[in-house]
Amino acid sequence: MAEGIQGEFLFVDGWDGPDGDGGQTPSVSGEIARIWKLPIGEQVEVTLAKHALPGTCGRLEVAKAPEYPFDPRKQLRLRIGHAEFSSSQIVKWQILD
Repeated sequence: MAEGIQGEFLFVDGWDGPDGDGGQTPSVSGEIARIWKLPIGEQVEVTLAKHALPGTCGRLEVAKAPEYPFDPRKQLRLRIGHAEFSSSQIVKWQILD
């Protein structure tokens, strides 16, 4: 088999994964949310500094994937709708019900 090519796939319902964790692996967005301590994918209200909009509401998304390995000291490009901003511009955020 050529190096770097995955040759096997396991499509079995109910398999517990190699560690007995139900086959669950953290998503990239979940890892980003954990590392930057932000509610990625959630409906939020954010207050922004140094932005045309002082604040906005909606689903918080990653606008541009950060370089790996992830470094929370670097700015993360985010968006809510069409409004893009960086993680360093967030003054506060609140998850909406």
